[in-house]
Amino acid sequence: MLISEFAKNKDIDFKNKDEIKAFNQIASRILNFQAKDLITKWDYELSKKEVTNFSKYWHRFLQGMPLAYITNTSYFYNSDIYVDKRVLIPRLETELLVEEAINFSKIHFSKEIPILADICSGSGAIGVSFLTEIENAFVFASDISKKALKVAKKNYERFDKESYSINHGDFLKPLIKSQIKANIIIINPPYISRNDVNISESTIKFEPHLALFCEDEGMFFYNQFFKLWKQVVNLEKPFMIALEFGFNQKEKIETLAKKHLKDFKWEIKKDYFKNWRYLIIS
Repeated sequence: MLISEFAKNKDIDFKNKDEIKAFNQIASRILNFQAKDLITKWDYELSKKEVTNFSKYWHRFLQGMPLAYITNTSYFYNSDIYVDKRVLIPRLETELLVEEAINFSKIHFSKEIPILADICSGSGAIGVSFLTEIENAFVFASDISKKALKVAKKNYERFDKESYSINHGDFLKPLIKSQIKANIIIINPPYISRNDVNISESTIKFEPHLALFCEDEGMFFYNQFFKLWKQVVNLEKPFMIALEFGFNQKEKIETLAKKHLKDFKWEIKKDYFKNWRYLIIS
């Protein structure tokens, strides 16, 4: 069966941008060529195995499974990141945390090896992107999910083992236990209230709830952070901490910052979509 025949049999709507994107990326995944090259491959003869796999993946797409899980790939900042149902799919807005870390490192650690702690690391997308740009660096990645850390390990395998460590444990505990004082800390914790009605059906159905939801109306980890953060950062050198939070949590984050950061510089920033999203401490 030709690719063109397969598309016709599956009633692919080539006026639908989402279907075009899905079809191209699934084809690229199965046939191991660039999605942009599909236009020259319409007369490619699919094997029986390829037809079976294509049909299986297309069915998953029609069932609402995120494309990143179907293809096991999510492009984040500067890298292709392996993802599956054990980890969250990296979000576009989180890229700005990586950008903050890279810029800070280039300014303050051009002649030193910066230590970046990626807390609640999930797939490892943040640390991997940082190491891709800052080669002479060390990343301490941690997560409470052993399943997620197996995914992170797969993504970190592209780097020398001396440039990173992958650690299991709850929130800041692994970093405290290691006695490492980080120069840069990025934290993207679970911050969604269990009562939040703004979550998409696809997210609830397919993505790991351990990485999404937390107690105290989504504020549990921020309350913990302000009790513990001075134990894990090197205050004797320039430092930066970046925390991501929910678009509707600005006022609560601001209240905590005003209470606990009187002697430090901090600001709250917006994401690509003009939502309040990050607390930056330095």
